[in-house]
Amino acid sequence: MTETIQITLTEGMDGLSLRIAQQDGGSAVAVLNAAELEQLITDLGNARMGMSPPVAPAPENGDVSAVVSPIWASPDGAVPGGRALAIRHPGLGWLHFIFRGDHALDLANAMSRDAMIAITGDTIPTSARN
Repeated sequence: MTETIQITLTEGMDGLSLRIAQQDGGSAVAVLNAAELEQLITDLGNARMGMSPPVAPAPENGDVSAVVSPIWASPDGAVPGGRALAIRHPGLGWLHFIFRGDHALDLANAMSRDAMIAITGDTIPTSARN
């Protein structure tokens, strides 16, 4: 059974029409508002987590679609399991992550190192200079 999915924003840009057309001519249409679409995206992501094969363990090389300087939040103090980080994606909504202590430190070090290189152009961390 071949299915075609068509996604169309509503005229006022405040809704989305999702049409799934089947080869036999039948189709189903759902009109979703922003909150309903966010819930669908969350539900699809949760379903994807249980599918095989899993998402690739490392990003693929090549062109990527990335959000530049996204809004993020991290509550003060630890949460159960580590440190929390929420990053806002304009299409996917808020993505939440918990990093164990060692991974949180690795992330902080990598981001600090990369920021220092971008600012100074120097690959030697300031703290390592004599």
